[in-house]
Formats: sequence, C-alpha cells, structure tokens
Amino acid sequence: MKYLQFESPVGYVIHDVPESYLKVFLISISPFFISTLVAILMFVLGYSLDSNDGVLRLVFNWLGISIATHAFPTSKNGDLLWKQSLMEVKNKNYIALIGFPLVLIIYLARLLHYFWLDVIYGLILLLLIVEPWFK
Repeated sequence: MKYLQFESPVGYVIHDVPESYLKVFLISISPFFISTLVAILMFVLGYSLDSNDGVLRLVFNWLGISIATHAFPTSKNGDLLWKQSLMEVKNKNYIALIGFPLVLIIYLARLLHYFWLDVIYGLILLLLIVEPWFK
C-alpha cells in the first residue's frame, strides 16, 4: 500500500487473493450486508430524534441513502468470486456453487446501476424504516 508518492500513480493498493474460498466469498458479499445495516442504523437514528429536528433527520436520511447506494459489490468482487468459484468447483468443493448465482446478482446490480438501482435501493430502505413511524 502506498498512500502518497510524487510519481504516477499518486497512491495505490495491491490486493492479494485470499487463501480460502470462504474469505473470498465474505470479501465479495459482506460489504452489501454491512452497508445495508449501517444505512438502516442511520434511518433509525434519524427517526428516533425529536420530530421538530427536521434538518438533523434530513442529514441522517441523506447519510443512510448515500451508504445504501454504495452497498452493492463491485464488478471486481464479482470477477474474483467467479474465478474462485470455478477453481473450487473444479477441486470438488461443491459448496462453491453458491457463488455463481451471487456473481450473476452482482453483475446484474452493476448493470442496473445505470438505471439508478442503487439509489432506488436506498430509497426503498428508507421507506421500509420510516413507514412504521407514520402509522
């Protein structure tokens, strides 16, 4: 890892492929679940505040939607999961078959990103959390 240098590129990280399939699997999908939980936490915090504090509620909503829109794994995560799943299935680790549909979902989410799927996802999360407060 190089944070700052006077050459091009200014900074970079060299990623290494984890030694176990479980680690590759978790690295590929855990950002989605962690970001979703953090976004939900932002929404809950925003709506647990006093109802007169609209600006702070707006800030928490914006943070939650922003975090949720960045929850989807990258194509690089999908590529790594695909390669490792293929290798593991060839080595007769058939549990790795679960990686193939997840790769498909990752690629589909990346494609639907151009149709604002990630923003829609954040808004749906917000509505699911906010709706009980208005009953």
